[in-house]
Amino acid sequence: MKILSYFRFLSFCLLSFFSSYLAAEIHGKIDIGPTFVSVDILESGKTEDTIRFGAVKGDLTLLVWKGLAFKSGFMIGEGKKHAQFTSGYIGLGQYIPVTDKFMILPSIGVTFSYLKTHVDFEHFQLFDLKERFRSSSPYVGIDFSYKLTDKLTVVGICQYAWCHTHTKIKPIVSSKSHSNGPNYSLGLDYSFNANWTLTAGVGYNITLSREKHGLRGKGAKIGMAYYF
Repeated sequence: MKILSYFRFLSFCLLSFFSSYLAAEIHGKIDIGPTFVSVDILESGKTEDTIRFGAVKGDLTLLVWKGLAFKSGFMIGEGKKHAQFTSGYIGLGQYIPVTDKFMILPSIGVTFSYLKTHVDFEHFQLFDLKERFRSSSPYVGIDFSYKLTDKLTVVGICQYAWCHTHTKIKPIVSSKSHSNGPNYSLGLDYSFNANWTLTAGVGYNITLSREKHGLRGKGAKIGMAYYF
């Protein structure tokens, strides 16, 4: 039960699926939209439970000096059993235009997450216990984009994160745990004009501990982006 409670939180703190890009003449981008995620809880490599939740996700990328990029974002949502969660991240990267159509943006950063919910331990006749989770997840990654046409751009991200979590289930559990794993995403942007773009993407994540406990996540997002 402790394992399932811990990885219930990892499903929120490690699923940073979706990527963004900046054109050479643009100084910043704001992207916001609904996100839908399905997470398989893995115990010894086998699926023990599946969690589905919806959220609102927003991202900001800002070119600040000679290609140096500041990245930030948030996600706020609700899952089953009235679980409420928030997460936010900050990062720094370097915008590198490889060709007129292809760019990359390597970056480093950290994600902070918080979840509060309730859990039952039926075998011990314990019900409606309060769960509280706090997590920090340093990451390294690389964004990329390729312009197919004047209106269509393929975007993606590869990322690796290390999650450090403090778990409390009053009055029976207080522990710290660690896990790590990669994130991948692929998306398509459709530009209406120089400032407004429709964004859509899908993502995949798998995160395991040394004991092969962890999660496998799949997600989708659609949103609107504004370039300035």
